[in-house]
Amino acid sequence: MAVHEMLKYAYHHGVKVLFLENPEVLGRLRLLRIRSGERGSENYNWRVSVFRSSVIEMIAMKAPLYGIEVAM
Repeated sequence: MAVHEMLKYAYHHGVKVLFLENPEVLGRLRLLRIRSGERGSENYNWRVSVFRSSVIEMIAMKAPLYGIEVAM
């Protein structure tokens, strides 16, 4: 639901292109965070990476419905 609200807001404010994070970059950032010792637990790292990826994929999938292009 939050993705639709965000896309409606962008549409009504004249946004034509959304720039999103590349999923490969997010994976590299996760590895750097783990190597630096900021690792909470294995389950936490997995949940964070899955959540980020799912939100990015949902935005990329729904944005064309609002006439907004997606660039990564």
